[in-house]
Amino acid sequence: MNRNWSLWLGTLGCFTFLIIIILGPNFPGVDAQLKQNFYWKDLFNIPIFSPDADFPFGSDRKGVDMYSALIIGTRYTLLTVLSISIIAFSLALILGAGAAHNRGIHWLLK
Repeated sequence: MNRNWSLWLGTLGCFTFLIIIILGPNFPGVDAQLKQNFYWKDLFNIPIFSPDADFPFGSDRKGVDMYSALIIGTRYTLLTVLSISIIAFSLALILGAGAAHNRGIHWLLK
């Protein structure tokens, strides 16, 4: 049997993203509410944290943990990509079936 490594690698990547979509907000250290964190230093409110044990990727200028934002953002990005793929596949299926039965559509797609 011929092994198709790119197929296996792509399948592994899809399953990894699927696990992040489903279980991502429950990972340890992920703040699903994306709360803003601040601390005071000499009368100034400084929200930016450098990477440490509490914030593995640091924080942005609003004080939101970047690790949590990355995990939560992955869910919405991949759901958007999946929706667009389903819409494109449905449109291609309709146009392909129409082109098989109607010469006008076949000429238009050619």
